[in-house]
Amino acid sequence: MARASFQFRALLYLTGRHWAVARYMMAVIGGAVALGLTGRLALARDTAHWFKTDAYKTAAHRLDWYLHYGWTGRFLHRRPAYDITEHMPPDGLVALDRLLQNRQTPADLRARLYVLARHSRQATGAQRDGYLAQYVDLARLIAANMPPPTSDAAKDAPAFTAPQAARALKDTADLLTGLGLPWYIVSGTLLGAVREGDFLAHDYDIDVGVHAEAFDPAPFHAALQDAPDMCLERVDDYVDLTGDALTAVQAPALYKMRHRSGVEVDIFLHYLEDGQRWHGSARHRWWNTDFAQAPVQIGALTVPAPADADTYLTENYGDWRTPHTAFDSSTGTPNVSFNRNLASIAQFLVQACEGSAAARQVLIQQGYVQDGQFHLPWATPKSG
Repeated sequence: MARASFQFRALLYLTGRHWAVARYMMAVIGGAVALGLTGRLALARDTAHWFKTDAYKTAAHRLDWYLHYGWTGRFLHRRPAYDITEHMPPDGLVALDRLLQNRQTPADLRARLYVLARHSRQATGAQRDGYLAQYVDLARLIAANMPPPTSDAAKDAPAFTAPQAARALKDTADLLTGLGLPWYIVSGTLLGAVREGDFLAHDYDIDVGVHAEAFDPAPFHAALQDAPDMCLERVDDYVDLTGDALTAVQAPALYKMRHRSGVEVDIFLHYLEDGQRWHGSARHRWWNTDFAQAPVQIGALTVPAPADADTYLTENYGDWRTPHTAFDSSTGTPNVSFNRNLASIAQFLVQACEGSAAARQVLIQQGYVQDGQFHLPWATPKSG
């Protein structure tokens, strides 16, 4: 509990409001540190920008990455595999690419794959084709060195109790109801409510849905900043590349929050399209028959949920009545499809190179890896 409490307080500080003097002071310090770690003025300016605009968490994320990939990285054993290219300006992407060029360690190669994914999405015409060709060449090199898969490690047992989960759901309900949002429990939280009448003993977060057409991010963010027991960890955008021009279709999809108790709460926006509700993430899209809401009991709480829970759960899990404690959202849901998203493909490659059998299965089933060779079946980049 002490660790969860510290993590929450740190996250609350990073995502909270800061005085202008503190922001500008941190912008100067953060920019200087980024410049010292990378030697790239564009990356220093980008870091300073996030501190100045009160996005401390994004700025700190950047600095942590530079600590591991800048000159100090030679003294650190493990480099993080997350993508820091989101919202990075074009000159920052170029500087990041130059920082990683000519490096051949696995960590550096996977980091550059994320950079090329972002370049390919933002560029147009011949420049986009050039970045896309580099992306495919690098992905082929990474795929060719994938180790044999191992059994995916089971998700960590929950670090919270049923009363803590109930408190997290109650506080989430108060937040969303106060904003007038039509919310409801979904996924594993709904499964526990219907099958067992309580929170699943092996679950690890709370899953909540909101109709996308009713959601306004501005008052949501403002209310969240004033909520003493909740804070925002990150926002996952649904990104899909459409047509021959690979035009990016983007929509906010998932708001991941953390409760003071350490319980994570995922809020999925549910979009209405052709009589179906779909929700997603950076990597996935799941569909459901459009549904009304009805109350359901979970523990001591009465909360809204899809009225036809059997249909919803069957679409998501198939045989939902049989308990399965080992579950992967990429391979265990019959209603899943995968976005045409270069960054998510890069993440699957990274996980497969770390031995994930589920990530390897997705890459093979989607046609990205065949006989150990990488392919991009929905795009034909021109080689230089």
